[in-house]
Amino acid sequence: MREIAKDPALDLDKVIIKSIKPYEVAVKEVTFLRQLVEGVAEHTKELDEILQPLAPEWPLMSISPIDRNILRLATYELLYRGDDVPPSVAINEAVELAKMFGSESSSRFVNGVLGTLYRTRIAEDATPQGPKKAPTPKKETSTDAEDPNEKVD
Repeated sequence: MREIAKDPALDLDKVIIKSIKPYEVAVKEVTFLRQLVEGVAEHTKELDEILQPLAPEWPLMSISPIDRNILRLATYELLYRGDDVPPSVAINEAVELAKMFGSESSSRFVNGVLGTLYRTRIAEDATPQGPKKAPTPKKETSTDAEDPNEKVD
């Protein structure tokens, strides 16, 4: 956002407050909103590097600003807020935002890119912060399992 405004000193807090003012009754999680905005702003370059190969026929800067920022937001949620936001929720919310604010094809595009991100980075536990899912417990073999009829002294 600071790059777009060409103002490295842009105060994100002021932008957030001004932007949510008309919706303050509906916006209940201002802290979470602030964390998302600051997280995306802090990791924009990295998010863009992750997104570009997911839609190689579309240079990221040629994607509409609405779609690009929805993708950045959802990618940040998927990769950095996985403990707070389940992947299906992050993807669904991004698709809904694309339907509301994007073009006619935005929701399909956003869903496709985020589906690819999920399959290639999340499902394979290849996130920048390491595995998001707990390791799968080792299955018991017949020699590992206790015999329920065995007496314990």
